[in-house]
Amino acid sequence: MILPSPQGDLPEAQVPVLGDIEAQLARMREAGELDDVGEGVMRRHFQARADQLANDLRALLPEYQRRVEDAGPDAALQWLAEAAEALGRRDGEETRRVLGTVIAP
Repeated sequence: MILPSPQGDLPEAQVPVLGDIEAQLARMREAGELDDVGEGVMRRHFQARADQLANDLRALLPEYQRRVEDAGPDAALQWLAEAAEALGRRDGEETRRVLGTVIAP
C-alpha cells in the first residue's frame, strides 16, 4: 500500500506489512489454525483494510493541512499521530473480530 505524503502530492512510503501478513498466514496454516476458507477470508479482509486505511489517510489530509496553517506543523503532527492511532485501534479491533470467526478450534 502506498501512503500519501502529508502535502498530498507524491506517495511518501510503502507500508512493509504485506510480507509480514503472508508470513503470518503461512504460520497459521502450518499450525492448523486456518483452513483454505479462513485464509481466503483473511486475505480479503487484509486487502479491504489496506484499501480503507488508504482512504482514511487521504481523508485526513485536508484537516492536517488546515492544522498546519492554523496551529503549525508540530501541533498538526500531534493531531495526525492521535488520528492515526485511533485508526490503528479500529483496524486492530476489526481484524481480531474477523480472525475470531475463522480460526480453527
